[in-house]
Amino acid sequence: MRRSRAEWSKQIALWRKSGLTAREYAAKAGLNPGTLKFWKYALGKEARSCPEFPLVEVHSAAGRDDRLEIALVSGHRVRVPGTFESDALRRLLAVLEVSA
Repeated sequence: MRRSRAEWSKQIALWRKSGLTAREYAAKAGLNPGTLKFWKYALGKEARSCPEFPLVEVHSAAGRDDRLEIALVSGHRVRVPGTFESDALRRLLAVLEVSA
């Protein structure tokens, strides 16, 4: 079964919280430990290259004025008006990233 980037992000977060080694967590979760380690590396590299806003997609909501939808790596989706306050959005994204 193929997992999405968001699903792997959640698995990595669960693994980190578990305190288990990659091999132990993978066995418990039915995952390949090599694949688990790869996604930890890939998602970590992605976060380091864009630490402030780890985005998957940003696009206009079709046919609905100038609102934007932001899909985070964690799987959260945020919709904001085109006139959003950047500081408020930055704080919201920081909270969502911590809760992922």
